Amino acid sequence: MKTEELIAINIPKSLLTKLHWALASGTDTNRVYFVLQLYVEKAELEEGVTYPTDREPGHDFDGFTLKV
Repeated sequence: MKTEELIAINIPKSLLTKLHWALASGTDTNRVYFVLQLYVEKAELEEGVTYPTDREPGHDFDGFTLKV
């Protein structure tokens, strides 16, 4: 069985409460993806979309692994 490397994300309780109400039928995983997507979109608006030089649009992402 392949194990996945995990990361920790701090989510304010107030946001978690809002997510539970807004996504009552979703799983905890759905809620986390929703929060991540919101913050990615916010960061892209503020900073613009950036790519590592070897991963610019048009390059193949196959085999790409994120190292933390």
